Amino acid sequence: MTAPFPLKPSRASIWGRRLALYFLLLLLLTAALHYFAPLGTKAAINLLAVCFAGLAISLSLTLVGLIRIWRGDRRGSSDPVFALIFAGIGWHPFSGSGRKRPAPCAHPGRNDA
Repeated sequence: MTAPFPLKPSRASIWGRRLALYFLLLLLLTAALHYFAPLGTKAAINLLAVCFAGLAISLSLTLVGLIRIWRGDRRGSSDPVFALIFAGIGWHPFSGSGRKRPAPCAHPGRNDA
C-alpha cells in the first residue's frame, strides 16, 4: 500500500487573505482617523485609493488560489473564503447596494403649504 501524496496549501489564497485583512483594517483605520482625528481629506482619499487597489490585488490573488484549489493540486479552501468575506466588507459601502436615502429638505423649518 502506498501513502497518499500530501497536498500543499495554496500560497496565493493565503496571501490573498492576508492582504484583504490588512487593507480592510487600513480602510477602517483611515475612516476612523479622518472622522475622529485631524487627518486631512486629501490624505484620506489617497489612503482609500490605496486600500481599494490593495483589495483588488487581494481579490485577484484569491481567485488564482481558488482556481488552484478547484483544480485539485492545492488544499486550504478556507483561506479564499475569508479573503472574499474581508474584501466584500471593504468594498460594500462603495458598491451602491445600500439603502438610498432621500435628499434632505431645503428649508427644514418652513411649511409653505
